[in-house]
Amino acid sequence: MDATKRRHLSKEEEEIQQPPTSPTTNPFAPAAKRQSKVEELMQGSKDEETRDLLNLIENRSEDLDVFIAQRNFEHGVGVILELKELVASIPIEQARKEAEGKLETRVQQLVEVLCGELKTTPDRSLRRGSAVLRRPVSLLIQLGQVSKACRLFLKNRSGAIEFALQQLRTEGSITLFINKLSKLFFTYLNETAGEFEISFGEINGCFSAFTVWLETEMKLFVEKISSQVFSGNTEITDVAECVSNAQTHCAQLKSRGLEVDFLLNNLLMRHIQAAIKDHRQKIIDATKLRNSEEGWRPVNMGTPQAADRLVEEMNQLGLKKFEDFRYQSCFIQLTTSSLAFTRALISHVDTCVKMVMPELEKSMLNGIFDIASCYTVFIDGCLKAERDGNKDKFQLIKQNATFLAISLFPLIEQKLKKNLSHPPRKLEELRTSFLRDISK
Repeated sequence: MDATKRRHLSKEEEEIQQPPTSPTTNPFAPAAKRQSKVEELMQGSKDEETRDLLNLIENRSEDLDVFIAQRNFEHGVGVILELKELVASIPIEQARKEAEGKLETRVQQLVEVLCGELKTTPDRSLRRGSAVLRRPVSLLIQLGQVSKACRLFLKNRSGAIEFALQQLRTEGSITLFINKLSKLFFTYLNETAGEFEISFGEINGCFSAFTVWLETEMKLFVEKISSQVFSGNTEITDVAECVSNAQTHCAQLKSRGLEVDFLLNNLLMRHIQAAIKDHRQKIIDATKLRNSEEGWRPVNMGTPQAADRLVEEMNQLGLKKFEDFRYQSCFIQLTTSSLAFTRALISHVDTCVKMVMPELEKSMLNGIFDIASCYTVFIDGCLKAERDGNKDKFQLIKQNATFLAISLFPLIEQKLKKNLSHPPRKLEELRTSFLRDISK
């Protein structure tokens, strides 16, 4: 009996310890229903917010159309920037993409209008200077169209420069025309550089475009003046004056931090070198022709007044002791060939130093040496031929040689040392040996 009771009590305890289970019970079902209702409320809120934003965007888009029609571009750009923020805040992706597409169309519409403001027309910005471009350029930059603003700005300035140079009439001397042309061109470059710095100075990557543009404009300018100056009919002194004027006006760009004189010199170099070479050869040919016709007669000026004018001319050329070669008031102990050679050589040297650049110094010095040696060889040969001949003729030849050795050549060396970085050693050696030969 006791054992049977204990077995029944043990079973009842096991039944009490096992919890009742039901396969159809879902304790999470109420929570899932609550979550679905929250999502529905959130979706409804998004739809309502999207509708409100789209309505606001539509109203501001109408305002944008009005501003564009009224050419009130500043307010138009402000509306576009506001619309971009509104479109970005649309919560529904599909609606946001559609709004972005519509906004992009309006942005392109305004960009096209602003680009039209930068187009080159003779009756608009070409006559009013580069400052008038500041407004459309600034607005295009605000719209993110930096490269387009930069390209159109520089294109506009190219048109302005071309238009201005075409309006310049070719009247008067060539030096006066080139001076006006150079002044106008480099004034436009200086103005453009200043305006470019204002509009694009703080934007990375734009200065390289300006550099390319500047080089292109310089090439066009050099082509234009080269067709006028280096045509072959211009006197070498006028060529030097034109080059000097261009270099002087080019130097004004240094105030903008633009060292473009080296670019101008590089573009002019081959033209200058050819002009100097041609002039050197003309002097040598003329000297040889005069040498072949030399009669070795002293210059007779006819009157003391004419002799005074010749002395004054030579003094102005730098030959301060020319009076020492004058005698009997009207006569000069030099031949007409020596006077012509003196004028030609000094003119050539003055021309060279006026157009000097480091790359041309050696060729200039060699050319001057060739001219000088052409005459010294001739005189040295005449001295040797007349040493035992006519004494008066021999003395006149020696006076001409002495003039070259102690007056003309030292003046030339002084000019070269003052203006060139390379010393004229070959010319110094020529003078020394020539002086030694005529002293024998």
